[in-house]
Amino acid sequence: MRPFKLIADCVPGVKDDGFDDIQTLSQLEENDLIWWLPPKELAYQFWKDYFTFCAEAGITFAKVDDQAFSSFLAGVEGAEEAFALWNGMNKAADEVFGVGRVIHCMAHYERTFNGDIGMGLATNGMKVVFRNTDDFGLPRPAVHRDHIRYNLMNCIITSRMALIPDADMFMSGAQWAEYHAVLRAFFPGPVLFGHYELVKSHNPAEPLSSRIWEPSLESGIGPSIKAGSYFPAAKASSLIMWSSRDGAESPSTDVVLSSDIVDLLGRHILRDGPNSTIPLAQVTLLPESHEIITAAPFYKVGSIEIACLGLLNKYAGLAAIADTKVGETALDLSILFEGELGFIVTDSSRVHVSVNGDESGLRLNGIESIGGFDYGGSEIFG
Repeated sequence: MRPFKLIADCVPGVKDDGFDDIQTLSQLEENDLIWWLPPKELAYQFWKDYFTFCAEAGITFAKVDDQAFSSFLAGVEGAEEAFALWNGMNKAADEVFGVGRVIHCMAHYERTFNGDIGMGLATNGMKVVFRNTDDFGLPRPAVHRDHIRYNLMNCIITSRMALIPDADMFMSGAQWAEYHAVLRAFFPGPVLFGHYELVKSHNPAEPLSSRIWEPSLESGIGPSIKAGSYFPAAKASSLIMWSSRDGAESPSTDVVLSSDIVDLLGRHILRDGPNSTIPLAQVTLLPESHEIITAAPFYKVGSIEIACLGLLNKYAGLAAIADTKVGETALDLSILFEGELGFIVTDSSRVHVSVNGDESGLRLNGIESIGGFDYGGSEIFG
């Protein structure tokens, strides 16, 4: 190990009066502005030895925190050290734990956003798991609501880079558990939850383009935070809504429009012109709550029409659909998980269901017709 000095000169906007005041409002002593690190030629071996020790103890992944702080390593020598540390860490982790087993945390800095990591040059095009925002455990106003908002907004950029956005940890029994769990179901980052098989999206939810500047963070009566998640195999989308008024401690009220469904499914107004937006439903969310609405197309199958809603009682139930094939007399679906599959049909008396060709023991529970609306030449269930 050898000492490396930290300075703030290379990071505009950060005062050189202590580096920890952003988080703790404390000021470090001069001697604390020194890091003892392995020299660059030993960086890879340092990480390899450490990760091997961890693996021998049964650890299967690593979360490497505070990565952006390497921007403060002084001078050319410090920059070279920062590169060697990250590159050595990523290479060693891939060799010991397997590819993609590092969560890169607090890594919002130049190499990530406009440098070789974010562009995939440092990893030969491989995406790395990237913690998308700060966590919600800090004593800040409206921190739970803002955590949702920041993750959705950051994904507009991070999802288009060589990064796998991760929405960070959450608790299953405290601190607005379900409010946060919904976000994780619509994010591609790993959810390390024992040996359970999780139904979740492989693509991050993002703000609806038509609602992105909506005043969802204000007080009083008004709209919620909204995002959409499209599932290509299902050819369907989820509209996810979080209460957000007064830090999500007051109810939110929304009117879901036909244009929102068009936004979700990536379609355009073809027949009725640009002024054909119509209200579909009013949704009121209680404090600390959420709602998920499925937008799925009706398929013409023989003389009836069918829409598939994915697995019921799951946040991201559409993620269970691996493939959709529409024939003249059948709708064939490939499903990845066991569970109760939801359908909307126009005539339930003419429906027969089989699993791998077997109809024995199958029950149809509560199948009925629920109205869709005709939009742009195709019927869509909203």
